[in-house]
Amino acid sequence: MKAGFFLVIDLEREEEREILSRKITETYRYSIIQEKNRAPFIMLIMSEDTVDKAEVLRFVRMLFLTSSGKKWMGIGGIYEQLQDFPRSFNEALLALGQLKMQNRGGYGFPTHTEAAVQEILKEILDCLLQNDVIRAIKHVKQTDEENLQPLYVLIKQNLHTKGIDTQNCSIDNSKSLSEWASFLHQCSLSVQQFYRSQGYVERAKQYIRNHFNELLTLEQVAEKVELSPPYFAKIFKEETGKTFVDYVTELRLEKAKELLLQNQLSFKEISFAVGYRDPNYFSRVFKKYFHMSPRAFRNTILKK
Repeated sequence: MKAGFFLVIDLEREEEREILSRKITETYRYSIIQEKNRAPFIMLIMSEDTVDKAEVLRFVRMLFLTSSGKKWMGIGGIYEQLQDFPRSFNEALLALGQLKMQNRGGYGFPTHTEAAVQEILKEILDCLLQNDVIRAIKHVKQTDEENLQPLYVLIKQNLHTKGIDTQNCSIDNSKSLSEWASFLHQCSLSVQQFYRSQGYVERAKQYIRNHFNELLTLEQVAEKVELSPPYFAKIFKEETGKTFVDYVTELRLEKAKELLLQNQLSFKEISFAVGYRDPNYFSRVFKKYFHMSPRAFRNTILKK
């Protein structure tokens, strides 16, 4: 399956439920999962091809005109990933609630509120941080046309506020997906250049050097340098050639070697001094990196 969306229907006359169910099965050429024994009438509709909003609206309009009874049909967003289907279901319920405010019946996608636009903005900015333009474009595709221009302005304003140069990032026609793709690609490049120029990784390395003997997580360090954890992990690996965990581990073990050579602390004390609360785990990690236990390392060096 390439795409799927939820359709939630409320009927004034319950006897129309079976008519609609039969019409859907006869008309739609892909897979449908129906929950017919509860109100509202819920369907998950899946397609082997990519589908757009116009195609879905034509299909739902055909259902809407199947019978003369009053009905309300809420359509959720069209998504390609299984984990996004709950979002489609919630959007379908939102659309149904909005339509129910119109007594005459109706069908359609939810009308995005300002809060919804802000949520889309957040998702797109996260994509730009991770240089994931493809996913950012998917969010644009799911945005109602009337919200595309405000979304474009908000993206520009948000990046400008952060000090990111967006002079080369622009759109003439906010309804053009090709222009959006070019715009988001340029924005992503500007974001990457900005963060690399700010010395975030060097600041992170300094923080790690000062706190390696404490409980240290990637999320904690990312917060200290004001980056999202996924983006921080990405640029840290690119600039150091090591993952965050490998970098911290190597720093701790090098310090452990120094303390072992000083021969003043017990193995347990050294374990705690370099950030390991479990001496047995410290010993296993040390052996994995240096192919000998801390005790064997100390004995071998001191014998020389």
